[in-house]
Amino acid sequence: SSLECKLDNKYDIITGPIANDDMAMLFRQYQNEIIDYISNDKGIEYDEAMHQFYSSKVFEKLNYIDTGPYLESPAYIYDLFKSELYLGKIVQAEI
Repeated sequence: SSLECKLDNKYDIITGPIANDDMAMLFRQYQNEIIDYISNDKGIEYDEAMHQFYSSKVFEKLNYIDTGPYLESPAYIYDLFKSELYLGKIVQAEI
């Protein structure tokens, strides 16, 4: 049945934390907040901010559980994005 298919995830084409619908929604909200930061800070349209973020190495690293940035706050990820944008490399702040 259709309900059974939704519960066993055997037809999912995506694996890892993003395959979980709750995690996928959390990632989308998280990414939207970062894109809002970019759009507001740079004074650019949301679509352009999306393009810049989705084209970045920071976004690429967010999709890998081993790199860990998805555990950080959107503001921290935005700082990583800015370092990539302005310095040409991702620079993590020392704590």
